[in-house]
Parts: sequence; structure tokens; C-alpha cells
Amino acid sequence: DAYQYDCLRAFLRMNATIETLNLDGNELEDITDLHMPNVKKLYISENNFATFSSIPDMPNLEELYMKRNFITSTLGLSSGKFPRLKKICIFANPYEAKRDYRDELVKCLPTLIAIDFYSFKAAKA
Repeated sequence: DAYQYDCLRAFLRMNATIETLNLDGNELEDITDLHMPNVKKLYISENNFATFSSIPDMPNLEELYMKRNFITSTLGLSSGKFPRLKKICIFANPYEAKRDYRDELVKCLPTLIAIDFYSFKAAKA
């Protein structure tokens, strides 16, 4: 609800250095107004996200967990938005049913080393 979301914004203002944030199971649809420049791990599974455009640019994000949402494409996903992203988990989203979804994710995010807990290449030094 709106009150809880306002409390979350206040929490993030007071804890600007937070590196891990778990927002699983909150019926969230859009968090673009949240300022999370230092977050490295973001858990937003079991919400109502339909697009990556509903997530703000996160320059330090390394791991994104968003299983069981409503993602259908890579719309809003880019290395400019998540320049350090190494791991992404989007299983149980409609997009996962697409045959070459992993290849598309890697094209959008060449820094990826794991998709849906499957590691496929060594991290570059």
C-alpha cells in the first residue's frame, strides 16, 4: 500500500549505503522512483513487474532476482541501465518460455555470467 511504499522510500533515504535489498512478495509494479545507487543485490521476486523499464538505473547492481513476475521481453534492459550486472534470475516469467531468451539477455547484458542460477562463462578480470 502507499503507506508502506512511503516508508520504504524513507528507509532508503536513511540507509543510502545499503547493498542488499529484498522486496520479494510486495505486489510492486514500478520502483523507478526509488534511489538505490549502492545496491548490489536486488530481490524483487513474486511481484507484478511486467517490464525492466519499471526498475531504475542501478550502476552497482551485480545480482537481480525477479522470478515469478510478468516479464515478457527485454524491454528496458541494457548495459547502460545495469553496467555491472553479472547474475539474473527471471525464471517463472512468461519471457522464460521464449526459446532463445538467454541469448537475448546476454546480448543486452554482456557482463552476465549466470542466468537462472546457470553459470555459463567465467567472469572477466
